[in-house]
Amino acid sequence: MPQGLRLFSLLAVASLGVVPGFAGDISNYVVPPGVNYGEQYRLIFVTSVTNGANSMDIGYYDSFVTQLANAPGSMVQSLNLQWKVVGTTADYWTVTTNAIDHIATTPDVPIYGLDGIQIATGVGTGGQGLFSGSLMSGIHITEQASDAAGARVYTGICSASTGLACTDGWYALGFFQDYTMYGYAGHTDGTWATATAIWRNSTSYSLYAISPALTNDAPEPAALGFIGGGMAVLCLVKRLRRPGSYSA
Repeated sequence: MPQGLRLFSLLAVASLGVVPGFAGDISNYVVPPGVNYGEQYRLIFVTSVTNGANSMDIGYYDSFVTQLANAPGSMVQSLNLQWKVVGTTADYWTVTTNAIDHIATTPDVPIYGLDGIQIATGVGTGGQGLFSGSLMSGIHITEQASDAAGARVYTGICSASTGLACTDGWYALGFFQDYTMYGYAGHTDGTWATATAIWRNSTSYSLYAISPALTNDAPEPAALGFIGGGMAVLCLVKRLRRPGSYSA
């Protein structure tokens, strides 16, 4: 994996508006604060580009979100990963993909948004898992670093507490009756995934994309300096990161 840049503020002067976890060129993704050396994590974002939901092929959606993630200007372009859509599909009356099965290759790895804030403890249905019925924080940052809070996002998921499609494929991505379930970006209750179904799923909405498991293999950096003068101390850390790894 290409070298990434890890920068984050340890302490910040409030008036400077420093956001922990991010600085400089957005094409260099920052490891979320709190992810220690050797620990795994996953990333999730809302697509900045919308799409219809009338394809029955889950690979179509995976390819769509991967292209956006690896496109110029993307916060995560340098990672060069294969991303997956958070969604279900159906072939007429038959469920072909359940979201929880599609993305649960590493179920216990914590999930973070592109603002560095933890979304869920993993993909599971228990505790604070992605499909527990509520999120630790809303998913609202796009791969282009914009805030998509309130945007409609296709999922095809029947229940945010299971990550499954509905019986007979109703409301899934590609459901032939033209009804598909969507949620709202930024919501933390079950409506992040299952708000309502729209008729005419050729209408374009965003999608959720999730990464494979990544490993933080950059040693903890050392502080470079301090800003004093009676103000709060600002510590800026900058360290080139060694080539990382991920598991599918």
